[in-house]
Amino acid sequence: MLDVILLVIFVVVTYLIAREGFWGSFLTLWDIIFAGLFAFGTFEAVGGWIEENIGWLGGFPRFLSLAALFGGSLAALRWATDTIAPLRVKFHPTADQVLRWLTAQTAAWIVVGIISCMIQVAPVNKTVLGSDFSETVYGVQPDYYWMWFVRWSTVVVFPWDPRHAFPPPEVFRLEYQQFRPFGGAAVGR
Repeated sequence: MLDVILLVIFVVVTYLIAREGFWGSFLTLWDIIFAGLFAFGTFEAVGGWIEENIGWLGGFPRFLSLAALFGGSLAALRWATDTIAPLRVKFHPTADQVLRWLTAQTAAWIVVGIISCMIQVAPVNKTVLGSDFSETVYGVQPDYYWMWFVRWSTVVVFPWDPRHAFPPPEVFRLEYQQFRPFGGAAVGR
């Protein structure tokens, strides 16, 4: 069931982003990447702070901080790019058609990976809608690729402090499985 929901999200996001043409799709792709990197780089610290100061939220602070940081930073980046570049750059019609769909599919793939990671952070059943995140979504694991990209960016691209590097996907999955108290399935790879 989760596979179908993620496929629907992928199709809808692809269509919505591709409507903007190649230039808009290209800017949106980078907005999504930077918003995701910001959210995944800061959600644990923000979630920990919320958990310490607002105890009645239970297991939701990390999920809420991840969702709010991603949504807020994406909205801010979209506003900034729309303000800075309000006009559309024209490309050859064939190039525009091909490239807008490629960039829109790439952006939708990243969004599906981010949403999959958000579900893993949420304090819900260990098997969400029949998936324990060890299985593939139509032969691939978008969350796995997104987590490796975030890890690579924190270890190689922005290596400020190795102690605060994003964990490998296997560690991330097992760590956040402990925050999901319901169900008995173990997360594996």
